Amino acid sequence: MILAVRGPVPPPPVLHAIDDALFVDKGPHEPVTPQGEHAFSLMARVQTGLDLPDAAPVLRLDEGTSGVCLIVRDAKSVAAWTEALAREDAVKSFLVLVRGIAREKGTVRSPLTDRGKAHDAVTKYRRLEVIGGHSLLARDGRDLAIHQIRRSHGASSNNPVLGDSRHGHPSRTGNFAEKYLLDRPFVHCERVSVVHPQTGAVIQVESPLPGDLAYVLERLRATRRTPRSRRFRRVFARCPIDATRAPR
Repeated sequence: MILAVRGPVPPPPVLHAIDDALFVDKGPHEPVTPQGEHAFSLMARVQTGLDLPDAAPVLRLDEGTSGVCLIVRDAKSVAAWTEALAREDAVKSFLVLVRGIAREKGTVRSPLTDRGKAHDAVTKYRRLEVIGGHSLLARDGRDLAIHQIRRSHGASSNNPVLGDSRHGHPSRTGNFAEKYLLDRPFVHCERVSVVHPQTGAVIQVESPLPGDLAYVLERLRATRRTPRSRRFRRVFARCPIDATRAPR
């Protein structure tokens, strides 16, 4: 009998490390903190794989979202770094692919509850590219949370996040996901800029677009480059004309 033995937990890629914190690259389909249905979590990989048993998350991402995560080496530093991320000069930038042609730029106001107080989180977006009838956006904000991106571009919006089965349009996002093998929301935290709470140094960390999202963009761009005449020939090949029923 051969017994399978689970190997050691692999550490996450470290994008930038400093004395009391580190910025790691979170992959998709991975919760930040342990969840019952998942064998691993980002924090488990940090604490075990990087030998940081007292580490704690500051910047959290949804399970299906990839990109930059801020982790402190000791939970005592959480408050200081949380305040640093709440400063006016802190930036969290996300790449988001939405359905349809969005405006070139705009401002989104989403309700946010922080420490029991409700206020509007104001974020701005820029349209970076129109690809295959969809829009690649850069959304920046100080208070920005992932669920705000997904809700503000939800089913009631003209431009829902592609791949989002919870907040997006179920039938349309499902068709897109099946065609382009996208099994999560197209949301990626590409950049975090924050001032160190002790030294005052500006720290800017970037995360490259992961392979599954890069594949979607590559497929969309390839479709855009396909000559129209070739696309028409493919359509006609699938739908031949019955000459006996042609008008006379």
